[in-house]
Amino acid sequence: MTQYIFPYRSIEADSRIVLYAAGDVGQQYYRQLQATGYCEVVLWLDRTPNGSNIQIPESITTLSNESYDWVVIAVQRKDLVEEIKNSLVTLGVPLSKIIDAAPVGVSLNSHYSRLTLREWLDDTRRVKDELLSYFVRSQGEIQYFDWLIQEIKIGCLEDQHLKPVVQRRAIQLVEEAWGSTEMRLVLLRLMLEADCFDKRMMQLFVKHTGEMHHNSAQKYWLLNDMSGIWMHADVLYEDFWVDKQRVMKEYAEELALIWDPHPYRKENNKTICMLTIGFYFDSHMRFTSPMAKELIKRNYQVHIIDLIPFRNDSGANFLQPKYPLSLSNISGDHYDQIRTYYPEPIHLHYSDAATMRERQQAVLDLISKINPNCIFDLTDEWGFISPYYYQNYPTIYFPIRKLRESSSFFHRFVIPNNLPIEVQGPIREDQLLPAPILVEYVNPKREFKRIDYGFESDDILVVTAGTRLNVDISPELIDTFCTAMSTNSKVKWICVGSAEHRYMVENYAQFIGSQIFLWGYEDDLPGLYGMCDIYLNPQRFGGGLSIAWAMQHGLALATPLGADGAMFYAGEELSLRDEKEVISYVMNMATNTELLVHNQTTVREKTSAWSIEKYVDALLNGVNDVIDECNFGGE
Repeated sequence: MTQYIFPYRSIEADSRIVLYAAGDVGQQYYRQLQATGYCEVVLWLDRTPNGSNIQIPESITTLSNESYDWVVIAVQRKDLVEEIKNSLVTLGVPLSKIIDAAPVGVSLNSHYSRLTLREWLDDTRRVKDELLSYFVRSQGEIQYFDWLIQEIKIGCLEDQHLKPVVQRRAIQLVEEAWGSTEMRLVLLRLMLEADCFDKRMMQLFVKHTGEMHHNSAQKYWLLNDMSGIWMHADVLYEDFWVDKQRVMKEYAEELALIWDPHPYRKENNKTICMLTIGFYFDSHMRFTSPMAKELIKRNYQVHIIDLIPFRNDSGANFLQPKYPLSLSNISGDHYDQIRTYYPEPIHLHYSDAATMRERQQAVLDLISKINPNCIFDLTDEWGFISPYYYQNYPTIYFPIRKLRESSSFFHRFVIPNNLPIEVQGPIREDQLLPAPILVEYVNPKREFKRIDYGFESDDILVVTAGTRLNVDISPELIDTFCTAMSTNSKVKWICVGSAEHRYMVENYAQFIGSQIFLWGYEDDLPGLYGMCDIYLNPQRFGGGLSIAWAMQHGLALATPLGADGAMFYAGEELSLRDEKEVISYVMNMATNTELLVHNQTTVREKTSAWSIEKYVDALLNGVNDVIDECNFGGE
């Protein structure tokens, strides 16, 4: 592989450039400029634009000659360079502003960094060089640093004093002046991958994301990536949502959207807009589908508008340009799956516009055109245009990620009516809308028989499911549970999910396959739950749907206070003080049939009160209250 070096010697720092060509040379130039912040790319051109921030060559005519300093041609073929140069001159570009130097290439032997932990700790120049190489070589994959990531992970397991040393070094590097905003964000993401992310780094992530310029779509994705990072409980800090709200507000102002609503129509208006992020998230569609179907039964017109504007691939392609999603271009199978959740006559809307601004503007224009009775906002912190539409339409907000706080604007905030809630800003107590739990019952796809998996009929099968169990299940919980299980061989722990369980495997190998079963991904959780007894929920954020299904299928629940997914569905009654009490409770249920049955009975009583009909009743009553309270459609 060849690495092409941007022509730094020909161009002064802080110049404004137009980059022509999006092949290997152009991509590498662009990534280098992202990493170093050396120049601002005001426009990126290519004959066949394949990214949201790449335009056709004629787009340069929209710029005045004073708005850029140079046009850099990033291609290898000399004959093509001359052709491009002539076409640019034809489009009005001064010849004196065209840089047509042949790209200088350096051969690379590896796609991955060989940066060591020792170099990370001691050699700032080496770290900086590797960060630049990351943008050039890796196409944005954070796994470029896998060598270092694995060395840090292993080192921290072997030496408990190493982790704070690595964290201090990361913060030092982030706060030093030599790095660009993008370099700082990559350093922080590297620490997340190495399981060294902490509260201070989360603060820095918010700060530096807010400082990004010239790539608003990327800023949007990073802001919402942070909500995913927040799921790691150890990095939560008190001002996260306040800081995010500030950055999102600035971001919305950056786009300068236009809001021109039709007059609100109150009488005989049975049209509802549901704003979602659901077309690419199965769990989100599972939540919204029963609500939409129930509204159709009641003769409402339902419009599902998906706000997700670009493919979210930042885990594999961090800090790189995003590409537009198009509902019309998805596979037939995927479209059929969407329609199973949202059957006709439910209306599906998805903008095909290319830029972030155009797509969000299209959503606002569509809402105005539909002119609904109300808006159900299920954008789950991905939305940022609610300050526009909530002024003119009753807006009911549904928290998915966090119960008590939000950066959205709304009139009512839906909460489960079984959950005591401490009201926190920016939500007022009079904005709360209690509603029953909404979970559509899912039938098992098949019957799981214990004998088929080597389990005895009198085994106590404890199950935990999730996509982040390697993070959600702490070493302390593993130590406590394994110590307890060693006293009762009938207790078996099934861990469902594709996550790596390095700590379990390295420290409790004797339990693997006998009392601990690393199940991997399972597409039929309800079926699996049919042969289990207890759902063990760790101190974590999320996991709500797997917990709800476990409750619906009659499992006992053991969960600590503060684990929000379980609290949402089960309330405080079944929650214990901490994980040590949870393990003690699990072991007591394993030997006390009466205690186990009592818990399972309590769970069944709770799930019997779950009702789609009552849930929708509560929502519509809340809408009517808002209409009267805010005088929508009045004089």
